[in-house]
Amino acid sequence: MTMLEIERSTESNVSRGLGQTPMPLIHELVARDIDGSTYVAALQSYAEIAPATRHRLLERIEGGQFRAPRAALHRFFREYYAYSRQFTRFLATVIASLELPEHRAALLPNGAEEAGHVDARHSPELHAVGLVLDDVAAPHPILFRRFLIASGLSPEELDVAEPHVATTAWIKSFEALCRFDEATAVGALGVATEGIVRGMYQKLLVGIRRAWPALTPRDRAFFELHALVDDDHAEALRKIAVSLSASPVQRRLLAVGTVAALNERACFYDQMDGYLLALDAVALPEEE
Repeated sequence: MTMLEIERSTESNVSRGLGQTPMPLIHELVARDIDGSTYVAALQSYAEIAPATRHRLLERIEGGQFRAPRAALHRFFREYYAYSRQFTRFLATVIASLELPEHRAALLPNGAEEAGHVDARHSPELHAVGLVLDDVAAPHPILFRRFLIASGLSPEELDVAEPHVATTAWIKSFEALCRFDEATAVGALGVATEGIVRGMYQKLLVGIRRAWPALTPRDRAFFELHALVDDDHAEALRKIAVSLSASPVQRRLLAVGTVAALNERACFYDQMDGYLLALDAVALPEEE
């Protein structure tokens, strides 16, 4: 998707009432004389109404719109697992790109949580969905793998599965963004990823509960956790983005990273949507 297509899509979304005030086009936003906090908040609002964030594939999953939803979701989550298991590498790459020690230190708790160290202050939120700290005290790829196996995939299937070409392209493109300059990396990992995943995971959770109602909260822990407490990750990256946006050059690069990461995610969703619909067209409907 080109920059112009992203901008037109944003205008269309706003015209349908998704924003209370008209959002500027991305180049207009970059040029505005506003403070860093306001700029980053506007950039985040831009990301939240982008096509990647409100993609039709997410709506299909949430609404159970496949003839064979469990088969379709298995295919999708197996691909998403290939991306997700690389996330600690992405985070480590971004941390290494940051020039100020205080910025690097601010992201260390994010890395600790990815490794399974969840702050006890989140216990009430976890208890509200039937989880305890021990349920999420594992590296996130292990939590994701637990879900996939509980939903019916075998370890052998996961270990030998070759990712779809679109998945591999997404991983390589996103990793490249994280290796760029620090502002591009923070825009990609922060505004365009951690800043939008909570709402997306909430949609995925609806589809998961619909497809596999017998799964326990512990089985779904990867998604429950991200839908509940990922705001801490987003906030740490937001503060770094505000600091970086004091420089006009860095401000522009934050937007570049944001738009590029949103484009890459939208491309992956586009490819998955077509792939899953083609498979679903010849699948036998599943019994409830």
